[in-house]
Parts: sequence; C-alpha cells; structure tokens
Amino acid sequence: MGRYQLTATTNVLELHDGQLDGIVAAVDRLVISIDGMHERFASIRGAKLEGVLDGIDRLNRLKAKRASGLPQLALQLVVSRDSIDDIFRMVDLAHALNVHVLMVVNLIPQTPENAQKILYTRYENRDMAVLFKKLSTYAGRKSVSLQLPHYELRTERRCNFVEGDATLVGADGGVFPCYRLSHSYREYVFGRGKTVLKHSFGNVRQQRLGDIWESRAYADFRHTVRNNLYPSCTDCDLADGCAMVRDTASDCYAGAPSCADCLWARKIAYCP
Repeated sequence: MGRYQLTATTNVLELHDGQLDGIVAAVDRLVISIDGMHERFASIRGAKLEGVLDGIDRLNRLKAKRASGLPQLALQLVVSRDSIDDIFRMVDLAHALNVHVLMVVNLIPQTPENAQKILYTRYENRDMAVLFKKLSTYAGRKSVSLQLPHYELRTERRCNFVEGDATLVGADGGVFPCYRLSHSYREYVFGRGKTVLKHSFGNVRQQRLGDIWESRAYADFRHTVRNNLYPSCTDCDLADGCAMVRDTASDCYAGAPSCADCLWARKIAYCP
C-alpha cells in the first residue's frame, strides 16, 4: 500500500509524555474531541477541560522542540441543542491554542432523549443557515478554518472513507470501513431507531493490511459505496414499514453491510 497518512482521534486526557512523543513521531493529523466549554465538558466527560488544554499545550511544545509541523491539529465539536451556545467560544479557543481547524459535527443520537436534541432537519433549515453564515465570518476573522456539516437532508451522498481511500484500524487490530461500522450500537435517524452492527473485513494481527484492503469482499464494498449502488432509506417513503431498516445487516439491493441510512454519507455527521 506504500506510505499511508495516519489520522488519530483523541481527547488528549491522561496521555503521558511517551504517548505524546509517539504521536508526534507517527501521526500526520490529530483530531481532538471537545464536547463543549468548561461546564458542558465536565458534565459529559466527568473531567475538567483544563486537562485537555494542558495536553494540547504539551503537544505543541513537543512539536516545537522537534521542529515538526506534524501532527496537524484540529478541534472537533459535536453540536446539539445542549452545546450550540458554545460554538463561538470554541472558535476563540481554537485561535488561542493556535489550532487552525475547527470541525463542527452534528449529534448522531443513541438514545430517544438525545434524538430530540438534533439541530438538523429533513427540509429547509433557515436557522442553522443563518447561524453557520455568522460563524464562518467570525472564524475567518480569527484565522480558523471551519469544516461544517450539512444541516438539512440533501440528495448527494459521499463517503469520505471510500473516496479518500481510507480505512480504520481498531485497538483490537480489526480493519473497518469507517467509524460507524467499527462498533455495534443503537442510533436514531430522524427519530427512527436502528441497530448498527460492527463489521470487520479482517485483522492486522492475522493478515497484512494490504491483503485485507485488496480482498474481494472489501473491494466490492468500496465499489458499491463509491458508485452509490445502494438504496436511500433516509428519505424512502416505505421506510416506516420496512424490516430491513432496523439494522445495517443488509438492504433491499442485497448490500451487506448496508450504508443506506448513513448520515455521514449525507455529511450530516462529518468524518475526519
């Protein structure tokens, strides 16, 4: 496969100096997840935001010591009705930390309660359009580049993992096509419950990554997704009466696993 670009995600909490040294040596891009400013972060993580800020500062000092521009840093904020008030302060934080990229991603709810907190809609969403326009202007003045999600359902579907020739290697060595299919969980797509099933194409502890990547099953999957050869459950009139939308095992085009309800492909959620 040749030299690959390595992206890692972390909250940089409790990373010791040896781990930070390894990150600077091997990682090209580091996405740092922050759930909100001080009060919001503490309520979700049970930890203080200062721990994250300290980790970023230590990482920047280590990069300077090594005269390295890598890894490139990006902050990531998951926005919902609970955290949207923090969004302008997150731009200020990125600017203060000398982090030039802020990724804003929508909440993919995993409980019925959180399904009521999403900010995106099926149809026209003027409130978010106005907010993101103001945010873009504000971020530009702070020299912070924004990566913004869609806030209403659109026709276009594009998988950043497939289009970017990217894969995900889990802590167990499993090779997964994307974040969504790297673990099993319950999600709610515009209020409709769905079980996402973990799907691995192999394990790097047993096979070479290149062999897994070039396997027939994985190559066929990428071909299907890249060419949009799968249904769109999200805006299908029959979805409420269809048993196949209950999980990602398969779909009505015989795709397995199925990406037909993927909000990442719709850019509602955003892959690094």
